[in-house]
Amino acid sequence: MTNNKSISKRILVYRYGQLGDTIVALPAFWAVRKYFPMAHITLLRDEQMGKQYVVPEMILPEEGLFDRYLHYPANIGFTKFNMFLFLLIMLRKYKFDTLIYLAPSDRSRMKIIRDYIFFSMIGINKFIGFRGRETLHPKTLSPNDIHESDYLLDCLASSGILVPPHSKSSINIGLTKQELEEADEWLEAYFLADKTKLLIGFAPGSKMPSKIWPEECYVAVGHELIAKLGVIPIIFGGSEDEALGDRLIAQWGLGINAAGKLSVRKAAAVFSRCKLYIGNDTGTMHLAAAVNTPCVAIFSRRDMRRRWYPYGQNHVVLCGTAPCEGCKLYVCNNNLKCLKNVSVDSVIQSCLDILCRK
Repeated sequence: MTNNKSISKRILVYRYGQLGDTIVALPAFWAVRKYFPMAHITLLRDEQMGKQYVVPEMILPEEGLFDRYLHYPANIGFTKFNMFLFLLIMLRKYKFDTLIYLAPSDRSRMKIIRDYIFFSMIGINKFIGFRGRETLHPKTLSPNDIHESDYLLDCLASSGILVPPHSKSSINIGLTKQELEEADEWLEAYFLADKTKLLIGFAPGSKMPSKIWPEECYVAVGHELIAKLGVIPIIFGGSEDEALGDRLIAQWGLGINAAGKLSVRKAAAVFSRCKLYIGNDTGTMHLAAAVNTPCVAIFSRRDMRRRWYPYGQNHVVLCGTAPCEGCKLYVCNNNLKCLKNVSVDSVIQSCLDILCRK
């Protein structure tokens, strides 16, 4: 299907979602760019109208990956005829010859077929990422479930794109020397530029209530790590996490609240100076993993196992059990049983293990 890569000159990559969805797709993005180094590559993504939303342009490097970004309203999608017609006309004018299809692994079969028909109508005649794609049931909970990053790589490999083995790729957001220097300057303002200091990134919030480990548990973990190792906690997250960060720091008596105060890439650069991430299953966790910061991640059992774990080596994922595994609920209706089954002691011990190893 991709035997002659030289014929692909104008490529459209289709991937939608938020912060974590973009970051876990990075191994596939880089594999596409490596395989088609001279092509003009456009990313088509959704736009969450009326919502605070981290778009790929805020995350990805300015150069070396995509040449153009296009978007469509997510709350309308391809369903209404006028939007369908607008997208059809808009995309046809770019004369794309190849589609790289990187829709999420839980995309329904009906929507996959609909997508194929739509992209055929804009004049594309070469498709990568459809062959071998299997529809995963949202409640599938199997030990063989693979990480979303590896799933997307498999979709490319099934169409002949050369990809690295599972878990061996890199989620590289391409931080520049200037961005790292700016992170150091930001830390210097808090007298934290000394590299001997143990900076720990905490991400205690989430836009999804069913993913949030109890606040009192974070209080206990922070107290213990400060007392034992003298760590300095930095709170990461969006502006919606600022109040939670203030409460934690008030109880610890130490720390910096960066929630809502840093751009995505600046947060990534500051994360690169942290020895550890402690937090929930969020896009912030994927951001930490993208700069090789070891993660102690606390997961609920709402989704498929392994699908959204921090990608790469040296991470620890802790998740309790509950009879309602795979619920996919936005708000838990079982008193966060799976999350509350993760003990404070297990989180502290995992942190100590990683920090001592480092």
